[in-house]
Amino acid sequence: MSIMAREIWRGKGQIIRGEGEGGLLNLILEIDDNTIKFLSGPSQNQVISLNSYSSHLNNSIAVMDDTWHFQSQNSELTVTLYQKKPYRVIVYKLYTSPIISQPRFQFP
Repeated sequence: MSIMAREIWRGKGQIIRGEGEGGLLNLILEIDDNTIKFLSGPSQNQVISLNSYSSHLNNSIAVMDDTWHFQSQNSELTVTLYQKKPYRVIVYKLYTSPIISQPRFQFP
């Protein structure tokens, strides 16, 4: 699946290994043609450039000490986080909703 425009991907994840095993978490990403912005989750407010990766989102990407693996299929994005501190593996299932462009107002 190719990301063509700005989209919000959101969904739930479960800690499958490590600290907090069995716990449920939410994740929200904003993805456009060139970047992934983490709107929530362990990497909140981090922005990753996709220029050196693939806009098809079938890659692993290092963010600080953690590794995020993205696998897209149809309308679902499976995201696996391999976190070092605390050690845990979290698997998220995300679904998209397009962002409706809002006019930008300029204030005097």
